[in-house]
Amino acid sequence: MTSICLVERTWNLILEEIQMISNGTNGAVRIGVDHTTTISSKSKSGRKAVRLNSKMVYSYGLFIADFTHMPGGICGTWPAFWMSGPTWPIGGELDILEGVNTNPRNKITGYTNATGSCTNSQVIISSNLTSTDCTDLEDTGCSMSSFSTASYGTGFDTDSGGVYATEWTQQTGIRVWFFPRSSIPSDIVSGKPEPSTWGIPAAAIPAESCDMSTHFFNMQLVLNTNFCGGWANRTWKTSGCNRYADTCEEFVRSNPEAFEDAYWEVNYIKSYTGRNVSSVVAVNGTTSSATMSVRPPMLLRWLTRMML
Repeated sequence: MTSICLVERTWNLILEEIQMISNGTNGAVRIGVDHTTTISSKSKSGRKAVRLNSKMVYSYGLFIADFTHMPGGICGTWPAFWMSGPTWPIGGELDILEGVNTNPRNKITGYTNATGSCTNSQVIISSNLTSTDCTDLEDTGCSMSSFSTASYGTGFDTDSGGVYATEWTQQTGIRVWFFPRSSIPSDIVSGKPEPSTWGIPAAAIPAESCDMSTHFFNMQLVLNTNFCGGWANRTWKTSGCNRYADTCEEFVRSNPEAFEDAYWEVNYIKSYTGRNVSSVVAVNGTTSSATMSVRPPMLLRWLTRMML
């Protein structure tokens, strides 16, 4: 997720971001992008979007995110739900939900510094293993591509989204599961998750071949939507987006209406550490340590306080 992109971050929550963060369906949080402004080719500004970082920094835990909608499947977009260490690539990066342009499937990728070996070549997963060296920082890392079109973009949104669950321990390493809306385990719904019952993960970086304590640590949760950038630019033609404009930048600047549906709709993002659970974004749900119910007009103030 490290690339130069045609996006302008705005941190003035009162004046600008408040327009892009709103109440979604059934009490969810909706996080969109600017979809009304045409940007001059002479302007140095990009299209405005929101990036949310967790205040908390994690070394190990269980992270469960429920999205009913994501910005994927749209030319020029690069949305991601991911984790990032303190100084890239030190501390690592884990892309949990990510893609570009009209990609129909999710790509889960790990990156880390080149000190020592970190691979995932010997894993049993339900996705396509496309690269195995997590210390390869030239946009490949150790990457796994989902077989399911319900995992990302248009297919994800058509099915009202689902849940991504990430388990990260020193003993077993990193494992990621995806559950479509109709297949979310009851233990997740009840707020008492049991990863041992979830079956084969969609992605994994095992501790046996990657020392978790030196390769992944002090990571923040990140939710954002970028525009263009290295990956999106490289696949502009192969994704068929060149039928609309010669370049990604030209399309993003000139077609604001294309991004009306480039929004996240978040039911919750929960982090479990040890026996405790803290809710980073919990709109409708409850946690095992406390009951939390957030309703407008407090919703936006609470969200920005927790995430920024």
